[in-house]
Amino acid sequence: MVTRAFARGAAIGALVLSWFGAFWAFASIVHWPAAPPWAYAAAGLPVVALTLFSASRIVGSATLPPANDEAEAAREGKRMGRNFGIVCGIEFALIGAAAAALGSTGHPLLIPVAIALIVGLHFLPLARVFGLRVYTFTGVLCVACSLASLLVTDETARLLALGLAMAAVLWVSAGLVLFRYTGRAKEDPGKKTGGDPWRRA
Repeated sequence: MVTRAFARGAAIGALVLSWFGAFWAFASIVHWPAAPPWAYAAAGLPVVALTLFSASRIVGSATLPPANDEAEAAREGKRMGRNFGIVCGIEFALIGAAAAALGSTGHPLLIPVAIALIVGLHFLPLARVFGLRVYTFTGVLCVACSLASLLVTDETARLLALGLAMAAVLWVSAGLVLFRYTGRAKEDPGKKTGGDPWRRA
């Protein structure tokens, strides 16, 4: 069984992924001159579904067993929170620096590309911090989307393709997290490391 705290934390992470996916989707559609009216509804369906799914998993986590060692789990949670803050601090600093550099050199439309690249890179250490291997998949695909978008010469088309691709990656990742890490597992995921599920690599 996964533990109560692990499932709740993973579900909250999936909720955040869902909302950021919505941000990328709607930001790209807003800047799409020929966007049909149904595009907004189509972009809204995944985030509504994932939000409801995440909420149900958060509520359902109360029925899961607690960690074997609550004190150790609490210390582990604090450590993860600290490391998460460090990773996000570096991420925001890099985004700010990239935005300033690209804006001052006359390349403002490359800022979303840089943001997607940095966001992708920040998932790689988070996979280790949270013990969610799916975040490695998320990070690699975000980086790939960022780099691949540079092959699109039309800037409007590039931003649309990048935004929709990032949204898809984040939504799929959120779904995988909810299915894989927030329900009752057949095997205790902590067995591979001999410890609490929070400590999965």
